[in-house]
Amino acid sequence: MSTGILVLTNKALANAIKIESLLEDATIYAPSKLKADSEFKVDFYDEKFSSIVDKAYKLHSKLIFIMATGIVVRSVAHMIKDKTLDPAIVVMDEEVKFCISLLGGHIAGANQLANQLADLIGCIPVITTATDVNNKGALDIMAHELGAYDNSQRDIYKAINYNLATGKKVYLLSDIDLNLLNLDIRGFEIITLQDALDLDKDEYVIHIRGAFHGDKAILKIVQENTSYYEIKPQNLVLGIGCRRNTSYEKIQEGLNALCDKYLLEESQIKTIASIELKKNESGIIELASKLSAPFITYDTATLDKAISSTDTIEASDFVKSIAGVSSVAEASAYKLSKGKIILPKQIINGVTFSLGIITKYRKEEA
Repeated sequence: MSTGILVLTNKALANAIKIESLLEDATIYAPSKLKADSEFKVDFYDEKFSSIVDKAYKLHSKLIFIMATGIVVRSVAHMIKDKTLDPAIVVMDEEVKFCISLLGGHIAGANQLANQLADLIGCIPVITTATDVNNKGALDIMAHELGAYDNSQRDIYKAINYNLATGKKVYLLSDIDLNLLNLDIRGFEIITLQDALDLDKDEYVIHIRGAFHGDKAILKIVQENTSYYEIKPQNLVLGIGCRRNTSYEKIQEGLNALCDKYLLEESQIKTIASIELKKNESGIIELASKLSAPFITYDTATLDKAISSTDTIEASDFVKSIAGVSSVAEASAYKLSKGKIILPKQIINGVTFSLGIITKYRKEEA
């Protein structure tokens, strides 16, 4: 996700150079008339400014304009399409005292970028989205960070965000340990499934779906009797371990049973992982192809390191005698998810599975 920094004056260019040095994968765009005053690598241009804006708008996921807001508004207005397609745009004054989140505050990440710049250079972020102004989280951001943003659900996002911004109760139920997810849950009231039984149709219950361990009958009652909305993370990682030449059908049957037991959907699986020994295992390869999921393998040294870094992975002497490492499925999921296991080792139909979740990077995870 690259960043374009656009300037028009020498003072803005000097500040852009400072900012560029603090960001990853950033490009500065400046008119060629400023070239004589710069010893730094900058993309100088002779074209019209409007042409460069059009180019940067399509090329980068984030744009920083160091200039007057009016210039920016007039330059990008004709390209604005949809919050799920447009880049994040922030505008800074030449002195970089203020940073305005102008476009794409939530989904594109302009609010986050403004706050990041505030941390880096000490500017004052100017953010106007209602949930942020009221120090609340937002459902659309939550869904986006879990890989589950659905553009057809925008009315739901707006309604729930309105409730959050105005101080009305919005209840949050999660199958996944919220400490693993690092979500902004300000304003949400965390409840259990049992708590949700006391709520009615006038009350919103947001349910983050993972590996469900609760009472399915109670869940059905909650779904029917409240304003229930579920988020199904689409960024799960599936660790797999199996005997050599295990058929695709056997692995698929095991996965079907796993999904049925824990109310999961195959579409939630983003990546499959295993030991390097299994890199040519046709059954796993076929499953990965069917799910359109990358298949990643790790060598024994990498998995051993993952196992030794925690006491939560269940070790097996039998597995070690066969694979050279005491855990395959869970260790692979642990490594790929950076320790965010949501379902430890499960042996179903002779195949071992484990689930982890890949969460969106945040500064505090660095």
